[in-house]
Amino acid sequence: MSNTATLWLIFGSGLSVVSTYRCFDFGCVFTNSEPPPWPNLEAGVFQPNAFIQVKPDGSVLLTVSKAEMGQGVTTGFATLVAEELDADWSTVVVEGAPADAKRYANTLWGPNQGTGGSTAIANSFMQMRQAGATARAMLVAAAAEQWKVPASEIVVSKGIVSHGSGKSATFGELADAAASQPVPENPKL
Repeated sequence: MSNTATLWLIFGSGLSVVSTYRCFDFGCVFTNSEPPPWPNLEAGVFQPNAFIQVKPDGSVLLTVSKAEMGQGVTTGFATLVAEELDADWSTVVVEGAPADAKRYANTLWGPNQGTGGSTAIANSFMQMRQAGATARAMLVAAAAEQWKVPASEIVVSKGIVSHGSGKSATFGELADAAASQPVPENPKL
């Protein structure tokens, strides 16, 4: 068998997708597409890291770097991020990550992007929590700056950032301002 194999994946909708994988002794790696340039954002989208985008409508797009193979990875990652971000669960949307080992390397395997051995949640648990906490900290900092109040007085709940003075904003309304905030090195978890 050659080192390069083409696999046809047939989905229930009748859609066919062709993907090329480079196969080695230890398995196959997705190789057929170049990742889109990052950030590749529409106006008003806040992307503090490779995993999270906050859209102007307040929705949160989570890019999941591990394959869902029945282990609950997409639900698990989305739950971790939504909890740390304090997002409204109904606004969280999940997509699979493009092939890009530099951005989406498996934290246990080094510079490889992959899923296996039921390790996805275990090796990305802190990574997902930190991604959510980073986005939350930047949204809070943006609100504090706009409202001229201490960040410590701001509360986040279900995608709404608010202050005791009655001021409040959705994640989407703060997305532009949050994008200009410095990325915290160690956000509070």
